[in-house]
Amino acid sequence: MGQIFGIESDDEESDTRNVRFYRGEIKSKPWPGKNIDKMLSWYGNYDKLEDNHQYIQWLFPIPERSRSNSSAQRLYVHEAQAIKVDEELQGKVVQAYRMMLDFYGLRLVNPIDGAVSRNRENWEERFHHLNRSQHNYLRITRIITSLGELGFERYQSPLVMKLMEEGVVHRTLPNTVRSAMRYWIDAIKDQNERTELKRRYETLTRHTVPPGNQSNGISKDSDVKLDECVEATEIS
Repeated sequence: MGQIFGIESDDEESDTRNVRFYRGEIKSKPWPGKNIDKMLSWYGNYDKLEDNHQYIQWLFPIPERSRSNSSAQRLYVHEAQAIKVDEELQGKVVQAYRMMLDFYGLRLVNPIDGAVSRNRENWEERFHHLNRSQHNYLRITRIITSLGELGFERYQSPLVMKLMEEGVVHRTLPNTVRSAMRYWIDAIKDQNERTELKRRYETLTRHTVPPGNQSNGISKDSDVKLDECVEATEIS
């Protein structure tokens, strides 16, 4: 069985439910379902995004079948290719990504290279929520994986790097460091980028308190960056 970009290539060519969903032609499942525009209208509705567990699989499809939503459609190679070459559908992927970043207290700074930063308007409240909401760690793994399949591989590392910076350097997301960070790194498609991020992660986590941080409390100063901290620990 051959694979293309991690997606099985001997799939059903007639099955295009993910593409049709992204085009607004069908609703998600299970019944009654929602169309994509309805889901994207939930931007900023944190209760809706938290409590509904059947939208994330449709907004961010991946090759593996979902354990939490058996009605969701796995992503086939021809669907991924169709979404990659359609400018309108690519825009919807970015729109969905922006919505989830906002939900997690982040924002997309540069849609070209995928740079991510804190959302100044809500990061403290949303980080507090994310730090104690482990089911969202699974969602983030799905998002990272899906981005790599839908033409946004360049978005993967910047997101993981920012989460690592917040979790390890600033200690704003300490619960993610041991429980989720390795899964997020492993979800990155490019092997060289995975290897580099694993190196940075291992370098940082060898030190109980990374340079530039206090051991007690949350650092509200985001000036200390991941690369600077890695360099400092390697020199020391």
